Amino acid sequence: MMNVDKQKADIDRIKDRLVYDGPATNAELNEITIRFGARIHELRKIGYLITTERKRGNTYLYTHTGFAVPPAIDPETGEPEPLQEALQALKWASDAHTKTGCPNTDCSNGAIPHGNPEDPDFYQCEWCAMDDEVKAVLKKYRAIRVLPEEKS
Repeated sequence: MMNVDKQKADIDRIKDRLVYDGPATNAELNEITIRFGARIHELRKIGYLITTERKRGNTYLYTHTGFAVPPAIDPETGEPEPLQEALQALKWASDAHTKTGCPNTDCSNGAIPHGNPEDPDFYQCEWCAMDDEVKAVLKKYRAIRVLPEEKS
């Protein structure tokens, strides 16, 4: 039986490789762990959308394409909790924005220059503003204990 801590570490390494570094072949993922197929299965179970594309021969390309939001289940009723589901989606979006940076190539620390290049006007980046709003919502729900506190 495989060590649970090693499984979690392998899942994190596979996730980081696909989410932040882009697509990877089966040979590249095999360098992380020989059980990469099982780790990808675990990632899919928790909401990561990962496609598999056969390239040639025995070479496959694995690509992270987004997130499916897994439902949070109320332990008493067994029903999905829409609020938890929405908050988890917001957290994933915020984490991705924080880790990979703003998708707007003109953005510099939340500001976008417009007009005269020598004396530009600056506008707040909509992506960064949205991320700030998401973080405020997450902070509010942590305060009322709907979401667990962030680990330092």
